[in-house]
Amino acid sequence: MHKFWNFTNVADSNVVELRIEGDIVDDGSAWFYDWLDIPHTNPNKFRDQLKEHEGKELHVIIDTYGGSVFAGASIYADLKARKGKTVGIVHAKCMSIGTVILMGCDEIKLSPTAILMIHDPMAGLHGSIEEFEKMLEVLNKIKESIINAYVSKTNQDRETLANMMRNETWMTAHEAVEEGFADGVIEDDQGITNGFSYNRVAITNSINLSIDQVKKYIDLKNEQAQEEAKAKRLRELELGLYA
Repeated sequence: MHKFWNFTNVADSNVVELRIEGDIVDDGSAWFYDWLDIPHTNPNKFRDQLKEHEGKELHVIIDTYGGSVFAGASIYADLKARKGKTVGIVHAKCMSIGTVILMGCDEIKLSPTAILMIHDPMAGLHGSIEEFEKMLEVLNKIKESIINAYVSKTNQDRETLANMMRNETWMTAHEAVEEGFADGVIEDDQGITNGFSYNRVAITNSINLSIDQVKKYIDLKNEQAQEEAKAKRLRELELGLYA
């Protein structure tokens, strides 16, 4: 097995290159990707190493369909908090929560061949009406948290960004600059791969791993509420018996 993220010191000793490839996954799901040797990135694998490069200029090269909202949010926060300039670079594709990670960089540059895509958070769910209603509430809150990252970079209003997400907006490099998601286009793109393959199933599967954790949390809270209700009813019965 090998890492699908990698820190590399470049010619300038004060510049470090970080490549983020494959699905963005939660730490608890990383073992599954490791086991199957599937390209992925999860926060804890490089957080400590990131700290080793404090103060240096970091070039973050991202190539991902996206994945876990929570893992992406964690990586975004780590990039925002670090000391030293952080430059985000996209050569091919940066989609879904990958774009939030990108927003954590101080400066963003795209290859002329790059594609950015933003969309509403997705989830797969089987259950009752109450569970669907709860999941809708969770997804709306997740969307608001994503918009927070976009607002801080683009300076666009929340309604505009919400509509862009709802409409699943695809942006070329120049369109991303116009919309405020990037600062410039890399003119010299020699050696950059032009092609990519978009796979909605890949995005959905990645997100579902994270959504499963949300469902487990909801189920746990429901179980706790049921136990509390039972305990309350027993207390009421005891009071009735001994009143």
